[in-house]
Amino acid sequence: TLSIVGALIFGQAAIQAGFISNSMIIIVAVTAIASFAIPYYKMSIVARIFRYAILLAGAYVGLLGVSFVSMIIFIHLCSLRSFSEPYFAPFATFRFKSQRDTILVLPPGGNPNPVK
Repeated sequence: TLSIVGALIFGQAAIQAGFISNSMIIIVAVTAIASFAIPYYKMSIVARIFRYAILLAGAYVGLLGVSFVSMIIFIHLCSLRSFSEPYFAPFATFRFKSQRDTILVLPPGGNPNPVK
């Protein structure tokens, strides 16, 4: 709790001094809160590296930099394969048949309540 209060005071002082903008504080706060949502330690290290890359891109180029780095990360994830399947299957390699059960999964028998 002390570090959160310190970050708020430091952030407010940096904004008033004109070093950073309000949007930069929001980006830093959202990425810090999102880092607590990852339960696996090794994955949290990767997320921390991505967070710093996105943070630096946002600091230098703004929203365009955040979008560009996020797009690069997304393209990389789409190129990965796990157990000879695309990492983002069924979304990475778009096939209409594979999209059938992505939003609503029906039981094997079809519609559970057919209209008579």
